[in-house]
Order: sequence, then structure tokens, then C-alpha cells
Amino acid sequence: MGGFRSVGAAVAVAIATTTTACTGHHLDTTPQAAAASSRSPSPTPQPRVIPLKAKKSFSFVARSGQPVAPDTARLVVAKRIIGNQPRSMREVTLLIPRPSLAANCVLSAQLRLHTVALSGSQAEVGVFPSAAVGFARGHVPEVPSQLLDNQPSGHLTVIASRSPVSIEVTELVRAWLRGVFPSQGAAVSHSVPLLFTIQPPDLTEGRYGVTFAGVGRHAGPVLVIQDRC
Repeated sequence: MGGFRSVGAAVAVAIATTTTACTGHHLDTTPQAAAASSRSPSPTPQPRVIPLKAKKSFSFVARSGQPVAPDTARLVVAKRIIGNQPRSMREVTLLIPRPSLAANCVLSAQLRLHTVALSGSQAEVGVFPSAAVGFARGHVPEVPSQLLDNQPSGHLTVIASRSPVSIEVTELVRAWLRGVFPSQGAAVSHSVPLLFTIQPPDLTEGRYGVTFAGVGRHAGPVLVIQDRC
């Protein structure tokens, strides 16, 4: 019996304590409290869109020894690799102003080409970091096809003539802004504008061509960055 009384006493004490604690707590019903409870959370800020138009370009035929050509109204990326015939690859390098933001602020980046026309059933197009950094200072590149690295890069399969086409280049832009391309140990100064080469991405057999509006035209190439900072 003594044990049961002790449990009952403990229960009674617990009930009393709980009652005292509850009666000591009052619900705040002031107008200020009501306003605070109805206040909605702050909306998430939308990323800022930064369009960067290409300022100049040069084009060339890789491995042919031909001189580079300056800006033209229409730029061409093409491949002609058929059997044992002499192969030909036409490439374009764009100079794009360097954005004033850190690499980790780049939420996304797309290179957009306009008034695109396709020759052939489909075309593979790659975007790579060019090593022609002297072009930014007005120098003609000695080896126009030389790249800083082949990764990161952008890639797109063009299957029809349309406008615009967008090539995903987020990791490429981030790497350029960091100034380091790890796989080859290449580095680029933080003062150098973006230099991207558009070309067929491989040496597999194929024949196609892609043309698009050149630099300086109303619908010239543009890099569209979403800035999350």
C-alpha cells in the first residue's frame, strides 16, 4: 500500500506542477503579435541576367596554314572529313567582355547564336577555351586553333535551321573566371576577356556546316549569364 501512495503522490505533484506552469503562461493577443504572425516570409531574390555581346572574332581553317579572317557578316563552323580525302575544319573564336563577378556567382551561362542555318542533316558544335589571349591586345594568333584545354566545354547538336540556339557553357565560364584549367595546368589572367572557340568537337567522319550572325550585327553572338549574387 505504501508503494501505491507514493505513486499517487508523485502523480499529484506532477499534475500540480503542470497546472502551475500552464496557468503562468499567457497567450499574447496584442495587435502587434497578430501582425507579426500574419507577416509572410521575404521572397527569394531573382538572379540578375547579364547579356554580354561578343565584341570581335576571327575565323580560320584548322591545320591548313591559312591566315585568320576578321569579323564577317556571317560566321561559319564546318567539318569535312570523308575517308582518305584531305580533311577540313572551319572554326570561329569569339572575344566576349569579362563580367565583373566571381566564379561562384555564376548560376548559369549560355552562349546564344542567332539566324542559324544548317548544311547537312545535323551538326555537332563545341565551345572551348581559346589560348589566343594575345587577340585581346590586337595580336594575330600564330596558332589560332590552340586551346587552353578541352574541358570544361559546351556542346550542342544542331538539327535544324532556327534562331536562336543556346549552348550551355556554365562550367566553362566559371573556369575562365577562376583563371585555372586543371586538367592541363593552364592559367589565364583575371584581366583577360573571355575567348571561346566554336568548332566541331571531334575528328570523326562527317560533313556539315553551321552559319550564324557575325559580331557587330544586331543579332550577333551573346553570352547570357545568370548572376545569383
